Amino acid sequence: TVVSGIAAYFKPEDIIGRRVSILVNLAPRKLKGIDSQGMILMAENPDGTLFFVTPDEGAHNGSDIKYSRPWLAYCSLRTTLHLQRK
Repeated sequence: TVVSGIAAYFKPEDIIGRRVSILVNLAPRKLKGIDSQGMILMAENPDGTLFFVTPDEGAHNGSDIKYSRPWLAYCSLRTTLHLQRK
């Protein structure tokens, strides 16, 4: 389960079914009373507009995302299942 603070930017009906990239293996944090076990990877324009970082069509759910920044070494980036409402 991943809890995110993107409700101010997106309507649920516009994002359900989207494929996204998730930062996983973070320590679970309780957000709004729910244990969140990751973070959705987003890009932000200078004007504050948010965009999902989405995998290409050929990427399988659960695929690792490769990176070369040492500050990301403590976490894993993965593609995930389609977004669902709980």
